Amino acid sequence: MKFNELKKLVDEKEVVAKGRDSYLKSLTVILDVVKTINRTLILDDVLQLVLKYAIELTSTERGFIVLINNDEKLEYKLGLDSQGNKVPENMFSLSSTVIKDVFSSGESRFIEYAQSDTNYDQSKSIVSLELQTILCSPLVVGSQKIGVLYVDSKLLSNMLTSEITNIFEILTGQAAIAIQNARLYNEQIHAYESIQKANDQLFAAKEKAEQSDKLKSNLLANLSHEFRTPLHGIIGYVQLIGDEIDRISSEAMLRSITELSKRLLFTLDEILQYSELESNTIIPNWKNIELEELIRPIVSQFADLARIKKLEVILKPLKKKPIILPTDHYILSKSIEYVLDNSIKFTQSGSVTIETDLVSKGKNKHCVIKIIDTGIGIDEKDFKVIFLPFRQVSEGLSRGFEGSGLGLTISKRFIELLEGSLTVESKVDEGTTVTMTIPVLPREVKDDESTQLFPAEIHGRLPKILLVEDDKENIDVIERFLKGKFEVDSVYTGEEALELADEKKFDLILMDLNLGEGLDGFETTKLFRENAEYGKVPIIAITGYALAGDEEKIIKAGCNLYLPKPFTKQRLISQINSCLITD
Repeated sequence: MKFNELKKLVDEKEVVAKGRDSYLKSLTVILDVVKTINRTLILDDVLQLVLKYAIELTSTERGFIVLINNDEKLEYKLGLDSQGNKVPENMFSLSSTVIKDVFSSGESRFIEYAQSDTNYDQSKSIVSLELQTILCSPLVVGSQKIGVLYVDSKLLSNMLTSEITNIFEILTGQAAIAIQNARLYNEQIHAYESIQKANDQLFAAKEKAEQSDKLKSNLLANLSHEFRTPLHGIIGYVQLIGDEIDRISSEAMLRSITELSKRLLFTLDEILQYSELESNTIIPNWKNIELEELIRPIVSQFADLARIKKLEVILKPLKKKPIILPTDHYILSKSIEYVLDNSIKFTQSGSVTIETDLVSKGKNKHCVIKIIDTGIGIDEKDFKVIFLPFRQVSEGLSRGFEGSGLGLTISKRFIELLEGSLTVESKVDEGTTVTMTIPVLPREVKDDESTQLFPAEIHGRLPKILLVEDDKENIDVIERFLKGKFEVDSVYTGEEALELADEKKFDLILMDLNLGEGLDGFETTKLFRENAEYGKVPIIAITGYALAGDEEKIIKAGCNLYLPKPFTKQRLISQINSCLITD
């Protein structure tokens, strides 16, 4: 029964006319009880109030609340007696037969003269407790069962009239809603606290950076890890919460948290990239790349942002044969990402178009990438500002667009590392064209054999995955991402991973690289590769290290793929499936 229906029933005059004064009085009490319970969103307080009033309204001697946990199992939460004293969990286990039956069936059970009931003899629970009266109902919100409310008594009180059982079921229905609201509230508070923690870490790191003349490569790597790891937990928990709730307002808030987290990560990327450029430590890792295959995932990455602004992002297909370009995949990808982000940000309507071409200039061929938008445009007098770090045409408190002001600066410097050039053409209120021109020159291209995948064939069973990760929250997120699709064993250290791998054969390993004390992920991977049983088992590096050059180092260490944190559920599963044949 919904709250408004309950209130309407209490307000009906005809109930009194039919002589049901006691029932009306009980309903009025429940109405007051529900109002009291709904005054708090603290889960422990809600459980305490629900159980206290359930015992009082039914004049029973004790009661329990059990809730479904993350593993889809019933878990003891609270037990009280009629004096408000806590009942230990071992007493709950004696009543578990009735509780499990009620949860499984989704139907209430009301038993009086329980000593004579033969349905539960096998558990001996009723005999052991000398129970006479039992009331037990499932906690249900919509179509979702979240637990069970149970009370019992050793006394025979002829309580199982329709009035008492109806009142108990009404209370259970209202309690389920209050408990679910409190759980959702607690999850949102946890997500908010995680974001606050990440922000505090960001500001602390920023202050450190301002006190230093130069950011050394070791500092950059640590910053990347320390930000990406908590951000991965934030985005992962938010996605999981979003999968579990259906309230419109909560979904909107969670979407906002996700987008803010992504923006924080994007800004962090820009700051770290610029600092690394300033330290002159980036050396291109030349590989042959099919250009359209490089650009297509980048366009998909910005699809949601463009959709929100009702913009069309167009990747014009080549009329000629595909362009094969010797380049650094990471450097060119980031250059295109930052320019595309700017184009979408400064375009309110219309489209953003990406064109590619191969042209001849003198004796050499050049790859040309154009990103054309129909945005606000740039005045010619401001061209000198847009390539300066941390600068935008609109600045100060009156600036009209978010961002660090580093996107074009980094993109220009990156393209120059590829021995190319980046230029801008623009007209106010008409749009902007950013052109990247990269020479197609003979390069010493290294195709590392370790990048080849070694798929494992799995017949008729879930693939077995070993997760090596030292962060509890990240283990929780990844296990939930993979639940039902893979069999996952998790360990905190490299030593534990090697020991478990001797006992059990795994089809794939997810390896965090920073494992605290003891063996790190690089050393653990090396030892796996020296083991004949694991020489060709796929290893995917999951790491907070995500600077230029990190991927090459990780692949050379023996990992097959590299997945920087934070990553989405879909991205993780896609990477795993690319390594496994699950026929």
